[in-house]
Parts: sequence; C-alpha cells; structure tokens
Amino acid sequence: MESFLLLVLVVACLAVYDGLWGSGALFIALRAAARSVRRRHPRIADKLGLGEDICDTQRLNDPASVLIGRIAVVEQAIVAGRGRLAIDGTTWSAQGPDLPAGTRVMITATQGTVLVVEPVA
Repeated sequence: MESFLLLVLVVACLAVYDGLWGSGALFIALRAAARSVRRRHPRIADKLGLGEDICDTQRLNDPASVLIGRIAVVEQAIVAGRGRLAIDGTTWSAQGPDLPAGTRVMITATQGTVLVVEPVA
C-alpha cells in the first residue's frame, strides 16, 4: 500500500508540473486508489464516501433515487395523495398521506420524478 501512495504522490507532482496530461494521470491514479481502498477496506471506504461506485447505473438512470431516506418539508399540502415538497432548494412532486404544508417527511421511494413520502414522527 505504501508503494501505491508513493505512486499517487509522484503522479500528483506530475500534475503540478505537466498541466493537463499530469491532471489526467492524477485522476486515473486517484480513481485506482479509491477502488483499491474500497476493495481492501470496505469499512474505511464507507467512512470516506468511497463505498459506492460513482458510475452506478441505477443512479444515472434514476437520479431521484439518491433522495430516498432524506428528510424534506411539505411545501404544498398533500391532498388526495398528491402535493409538493422542497429539498435542497428544489421542489418535487410528492405522493403520500394527506399532510399540511410545513410537515417534515421522509422520502421512502420514487416513482419516476414523484417522491413517495411518509411523515416523520
């Protein structure tokens, strides 16, 4: 592992010295380092946020799925199972039990661009 870190250091020096080509080499080396850590030390990788592959196909095909498990606030009351909620400065269509505006909810699933929610106790 120490030799790998030395390689990353050398590539980083190339990136500073050689501009664009060095930057590409640095990217490749860091990507390889992340995969190596994820494979050999999964608990450490999870703590560093390296537990998931950046190019996960499901996240690319369903970007709303990364919101599952997050807490949001109902922006427009959910009436007859439909409403709108705000999360990270973006408004999404929501489906769930009837709730007044301002209620905190957890996102439990997605159906296309509609977020399925339930109230947080």
